[in-house]
Amino acid sequence: MLASVTMARATYLKKIALSDEDVSPTLSMGMTIDHMVSMFVPWLGGFVWTVLGYEYVFICGAVIATLNLLLTTKMKSFSRLPDKEATI
Repeated sequence: MLASVTMARATYLKKIALSDEDVSPTLSMGMTIDHMVSMFVPWLGGFVWTVLGYEYVFICGAVIATLNLLLTTKMKSFSRLPDKEATI
């Protein structure tokens, strides 16, 4: 699932980037943030599991998935790509 999200992020970023030089640093920063989050979330999930119970971990996961679905419906899609030279 993470590989699919990374591929989707790269494709979307290439479509909306104003210049090709911005794509690689932006993707690198995204991978860095993903790594930091992937180190923190399991700890937080274990803490919630221990303190509140396993039910709340799954409820939080369902809420996050629902928010992701709602936010992705708000993303703009282009019927045709904008002219990059005109925006620079």
